[in-house]
Amino acid sequence: MTSFDGNRDLQSQHPEEGAGPEPAEQALLVAGGRRQAEEWALVLTSEGLRPIVRKTELGFALELLPHEISRAGEILERWREENRRRPPPPETRLIRSRSPLDFPLAYGIALALLAFHVSLDGRSEAGLLLERGSAHARRIVSGEYWRIFTALTLHKDLLHVLGNTLIGGLFLASLAGRIGVGVAFGCAVASGALGNLANAIAYDDAHNSIGASTAVFGVLGLLSGLEAWRRRRLALPWQGAWLPLGAGLGVLAMLGAGGGRVDFGAHLFGLLAGMLLGLAMAPWVSPQRPGTATQLSAGLLASLAILAAWARALA
Repeated sequence: MTSFDGNRDLQSQHPEEGAGPEPAEQALLVAGGRRQAEEWALVLTSEGLRPIVRKTELGFALELLPHEISRAGEILERWREENRRRPPPPETRLIRSRSPLDFPLAYGIALALLAFHVSLDGRSEAGLLLERGSAHARRIVSGEYWRIFTALTLHKDLLHVLGNTLIGGLFLASLAGRIGVGVAFGCAVASGALGNLANAIAYDDAHNSIGASTAVFGVLGLLSGLEAWRRRRLALPWQGAWLPLGAGLGVLAMLGAGGGRVDFGAHLFGLLAGMLLGLAMAPWVSPQRPGTATQLSAGLLASLAILAAWARALA
């Protein structure tokens, strides 16, 4: 008999002297469990052998012709080496490179929304800003593209801006811990703007909305996309990648699909824009997040995009 353990090298076992001989017309490869025996049988069958799975005193085994035993052992050894679990590629490992400034800077950006809203509260200019900066679908489609940026900075009331500040700051801080606060802020603005644009194209009517929640769900989409890419690289093609994407859609259902005046379309398009952006940029930000120069450039570019949009809106 020949025993083959998937966790150790192939070994030959010769019957002890005096023991009853194996029948001349058969030889056995002992697998142990039924599942392993059936798996081995499938491998050997694909190589042209004809093993038969049967139960023995030592466990489940494959019955083969004596002259096939050596070849079967070589086939299984080669198969084991080819399927040995390899360490994940370096780009899929999470590098713990967080800065102690990530969290306060991310929440500082979120608090800027609150400060901007409070500074406008009760002032006569508030109405003008709402009229010039809201995400009016028909006007965006007609060419007033600055609105996809300016609408992210406007809110209906204190409760509205508080929700986006608290939840958005949490999501942004989490994203900043993965890719850096500057790149995270730039991606948040980009996903929010793309979400507003897609929402305007979908409506193409008098639909009008304001709020940073499109960018908030964009950040959630970015987190989902980045994690989906990482899991896709770590696992088999059909395993794992859908989990974070499904989690993102679940949060959308809980936080972004409320009744009343909630703009579900803006939330959905923001989430989808973030997911696509996260998947696209994942190879660039893994395993090590971009350096300081890139962080500063991305943060500055996002800030200039918002300032330029407001300058155009008020021109």
